[in-house]
Order: sequence, then structure tokens, then C-alpha cells
Amino acid sequence: MTPQFAYILLHQAAALNPGFPEKVISEAMDEVECELGIKMWSWPVFTKNDGNRKWARHRIFFTGPKVMRDDSFAARLAEDILLLCELFYGPLYRMDDKYFAFPFRFARFKQNVGIHLTSLSRAVESALSDLRFVFVDQLLQEYSGIPSDIVALALRAAPLLQTNESLRMAAAFISKSQHDFHVYPGQVEEAVHDGDWMPSGAYELAQWEAAFHNSYKAVEAIIGDPPKDEARLLLRRL
Repeated sequence: MTPQFAYILLHQAAALNPGFPEKVISEAMDEVECELGIKMWSWPVFTKNDGNRKWARHRIFFTGPKVMRDDSFAARLAEDILLLCELFYGPLYRMDDKYFAFPFRFARFKQNVGIHLTSLSRAVESALSDLRFVFVDQLLQEYSGIPSDIVALALRAAPLLQTNESLRMAAAFISKSQHDFHVYPGQVEEAVHDGDWMPSGAYELAQWEAAFHNSYKAVEAIIGDPPKDEARLLLRRL
């Protein structure tokens, strides 16, 4: 019998607050299931410090097609979800590790019993071929809590990136651009006021130029090389 595996999405929780994920996220995961033909669910991962299990942080889990191990599929889906979260919210994650695989017998999906961090860590370690440079416990415990509607929007859009390489690359270029230069909503007025300011350090200046270049590449990924004539550019956008 072919071994079956599930995956946990790293870096992102299934809800902003502990406890059950909001309905909007559950509905978004159901849509992803239908679109991609996989299983996706949330599960509380708790530690000895959480006290009541029902207040443990829910995390996002999923399978590959036919519940077989498919790390290429998992890497792409996990990356797409994280890229979209950044697109809609701002720079958040390190993209070095995006998911962990573990044997499916540990994944009693659609149940809210929860799993202890230690048990999940052991299951993940059993599926890793090389543990020398992977800090499993640390990566499992690191996550961002962003508004649930942002997470749900990213989940709903993820299947589109699975089938549209141009949009996928555009999201990647925007993500990289935001990591080099990003103005959060509360900083917009300050950024406009200091619009003539330029960094004096070479490293920061290089970041600014890289951000500009990657934002241009995001547009180019969707519409091709933008024409210099503004009228033609508008037509290309239509």
C-alpha cells in the first residue's frame, strides 16, 4: 500500500485569535478542496502552556492529490498561499521553508481534537530525510496572525496561481519588492511628506532599486514589456 501523507502550512495560522477559525476561513478551505481535489482543514496545535485545548492556535493542513506524498505540489501550494497573504497584507514571511510533510495516519482531518506540538514534531521528523539543518519545533511554533478575511482571500485565490504562471510570477515579484521596500497604511502620510528623501547607505539604496525593478517585473509578468506610449499602455491593460 502506498504511504499517505499530509502537510502543515508553515508561518501562518488559520485565524487571528486562538480558538476555532472563523467561518470565512473554513468556507475558503472548502472552496480550495473543490477546486484542487484535495483535503484542507484546520487543526489546533497545542503545547503544555496552552491550558485549555480549545484555545490552542489553529493551523492550516492539507493533502496532495489522492493523499499521496507530492512535495512539489505541496511546495507550490504553500508558496502560493503565503505569496498571496503578502500581496494582500504586506511582507511577513521568510520563504526558505513553507511546509512540512508527515504521515497521514496522524491527520484525523475534520476533527477538532487537536494535536500536541511534540507529537506533530515527531511525525514531521519521521518524514524528513535530513534533520541536521532543520529546526522542526521552532518552525512549527512560528506563525503570523493576520486578519481572517486576508487569509481567506489568499486561500480562495491560490487555485488561480496554480494554473496561471504569469500571475504566480507577478505575485512573487511583488512579494520580493515589498520585502525590500514597503509603506504600511499608517506610514503613507509620512512617506508622502518625506517623498524627496533618499537613503545615504549603499545597501538600503540597493534595496530601493531592487524593489522598483521587481515591481516593474510584476507588471511585465502580466502584460509583457510595457510600451512607452501611455495610450498603448492603457490599451494593453484592457
